[in-house]
Amino acid sequence: MIGKLWWNTRKKTYYATFAQFAAANELDYEFLTAKDSVNIMMENPMNENDHPMFYESARSGIRRSFGKTHGLKHHSVVINKIARVTFMSKSGNKDKVHGLYLNVISHVMNGDKINIIALIMDQMAELRLNLEMNVYFAPYIMSIIKAKTNFSGPCECKHTLFRPFKNETAFLQRSLTPFPPEPESELKSSLQVVEEPRFGFEMI
Repeated sequence: MIGKLWWNTRKKTYYATFAQFAAANELDYEFLTAKDSVNIMMENPMNENDHPMFYESARSGIRRSFGKTHGLKHHSVVINKIARVTFMSKSGNKDKVHGLYLNVISHVMNGDKINIIALIMDQMAELRLNLEMNVYFAPYIMSIIKAKTNFSGPCECKHTLFRPFKNETAFLQRSLTPFPPEPESELKSSLQVVEEPRFGFEMI
């Protein structure tokens, strides 16, 4: 993938390649853009029939609503929250699982490599054409601006710590569920044996 960014700062035009953008944000360009990386923007949103595997089972008694965050499994909801504040920044209804977010969750849980550079650039290009939407990639943009302008002054903006589940005790104490879901035959056999949990879930 070859591309460039350009912008004006004090009547001077600056240019940066996607590789320079990645370097400024401490991302490994060659690794992320390799042939085995997935370009999420080339995919269609996941079929509704695939939604249940991201949610707790109906027998768990946990309220769930497909297409929303209610009832998402631990890993699914954590990945969704991280994506919303990093490489797929999104405003609006935080209780809704938007468009390609389930695709991202699926790829992460299956160990696939995602082309984050292409994902960010495609979103920035779309936002540039839509003046009604805010550009949510300010930290990434400022990193490349500082690198290209050799800025070394003080940065007054400080980002707060990301602690999305700090006060959600019930969520943190919920038992982890497998992803993808266990086959029905394995699930039935596992229910016949009661063992001590071998791992926990904790967020600091």
